[in-house]
Amino acid sequence: MSNILLDTLKEGLDPNLAALLNSDEKLKNETQHYLEELLVNAELLSTEMFTTSTGPSTDTNTKNLVEEIAELDHQSRQIELQLASIANEHRDLIIGVSEDVRHVHKTIAEDLPKEIKAMKMGFAGKSFLDTKVAKKVSRAIAANNSILSNMDSILDIYELPTLCGLCIMQGNYQEALEISTSVKMLTVKFPNSLTFKKLQDQIDNELKVMVRGLIKLLNTNLKQSNILKIFQILNRPNLVPNEESLNGDDQNISGNKTLKLIYLNSRFKFIMNEVASLKPLLKLKKLTYLKRLIEIYREHLYNSLSIYHAIFLSSGLHVDADDDKVLLHMYIKKLVYYMIEELRSHLPAVGEGDRDADEIEKAGMRDGVILQVIYLCRSLSKYGLDFESFITWELCMKEPVLIQKADWTRNLMKWKKFKS
Repeated sequence: MSNILLDTLKEGLDPNLAALLNSDEKLKNETQHYLEELLVNAELLSTEMFTTSTGPSTDTNTKNLVEEIAELDHQSRQIELQLASIANEHRDLIIGVSEDVRHVHKTIAEDLPKEIKAMKMGFAGKSFLDTKVAKKVSRAIAANNSILSNMDSILDIYELPTLCGLCIMQGNYQEALEISTSVKMLTVKFPNSLTFKKLQDQIDNELKVMVRGLIKLLNTNLKQSNILKIFQILNRPNLVPNEESLNGDDQNISGNKTLKLIYLNSRFKFIMNEVASLKPLLKLKKLTYLKRLIEIYREHLYNSLSIYHAIFLSSGLHVDADDDKVLLHMYIKKLVYYMIEELRSHLPAVGEGDRDADEIEKAGMRDGVILQVIYLCRSLSKYGLDFESFITWELCMKEPVLIQKADWTRNLMKWKKFKS
């Protein structure tokens, strides 16, 4: 059987290979033995794929040769597509490297033989080459040999911007910063190298994308540890310029006003997004909306102040206390103004939709909201921010009066009783 198969396959072979099979008895025997193993292979003789039955197969792990070939062909196609995509993304780099390699090849293939030929002709005519020309040729040869011997390292350096961007995409920010530091060291070591300056510009662009992504990430609900890590990264030199760093002073996070503004702005956006998500509750029950609104303020305001102190005020170095108080005052005042507007809009209507509630129950609902506002004021006072007088002025004294002084005083006594 194997002889017949071999004779059939031999007709499609190269004439030289066919002649070799006819002349070499050992090779012919080995080929026949291999064909016999293929013929007796149960998996290769499987006819599962040719059956017309639509029933489920009992053996889902076995694959015949055609299936293996199809899978390998599909994997090969996917790899080709990935290679084409990578080549398309880095076509500028590939073209640049190709031009450099072509230039080196041209120098070695054309210029170097001419110089060597000139040297031979000079020695044959018993004339001596100019010393400067000889040194120039020697330096050119040494430079070309150095480039060729270190081609892998040179290509690795050209890939640093791409590697930096990949680290940023995967969240490996420290590794991206280390790459930037390495390229900066090369730029300082070789100040006249345009290649390193261009690489540094590309990496700086990648780091700008990283900074924008981290700032957007701060607008989400992050844990304190994650926020601290982000600001440790943003405090690296030249990532987020500050007035002190531009003037040549040492940059310290406690005195970096830009980072403080970034933090407070991101926390403001986060709290406003959380408040906006409560709007559907107005259609159900306004009391629930107001309680959840004040609870969000109390939780996230206290948390944002705690993280602010942990990031900017824990070191105690170059701390501008007045500047911090102004920033925090503006931050909280803007949020409190919005809360007061919501209270003025919806607190008078608390209990109106509940027909079963009497006046005592409605007063109890209002007292619950007032008590939550008092808890909010007291939580802010832990960080030296007294907003109770501001809130009482807006709610109890400014016309139109939203909360009576007696109601505020009564609930304040309740709070003191609970605390004691």
